[in-house]
Amino acid sequence: SKYDYEVLYIDKEMLSTNLCNKLQYKNDLDNIFNYILKYFSSNKIGKKYAGIRSPKESKRMINNGFELDDFVPVELFYDDKVKLYLGVTSTGLANIEKGFIISISYLLHYIDENKRDKSVANQERRKKSNIYYPKNLKELDSLLNENFKRI
Repeated sequence: SKYDYEVLYIDKEMLSTNLCNKLQYKNDLDNIFNYILKYFSSNKIGKKYAGIRSPKESKRMINNGFELDDFVPVELFYDDKVKLYLGVTSTGLANIEKGFIISISYLLHYIDENKRDKSVANQERRKKSNIYYPKNLKELDSLLNENFKRI
C-alpha cells in the first residue's frame, strides 16, 4: 500500500445517524486521541471513513492522522504492519482476523445507550478476533501501555 500507518482507525457515522451530540462527540474523540498520540505519531494514523456516506462534518472530527481512500474497501487496509485497529462498532472491526483491536464504544457518550449496547452485542456475535472495550480513559491508557511503547 502507498500508505504508511501503524494505527487503522475505522470510522462509524455517529452524527448524521444521531447517535452522538456533535460537541460531545468531538470532545470524546479529542480525549481518546490524546491517549493514542502518547503511543503513535499522528502521521502513522490512517483513518478509514464509510465512503461517500461520510459527511464532511464527520471527517473533521479527528484532526490527527490522514484519510485513506474512500473507495477502497476497509478490508484491503488490514495489514501485518498495523499495530492497532481502532473503531466503534462495524463490520470493518468485526472482520479483522488478526491484530490488536480496541473499540471506543464505551468512551463515547451515546444519546441512547441501548443503541450502543445492541451494536456491541451484534459486533461480539460476528467478530473473528478478540476486541477490547475499555470502559474509561484510564482503561484505554492501561491497554495501550501494556501493549505498546510510549513515544
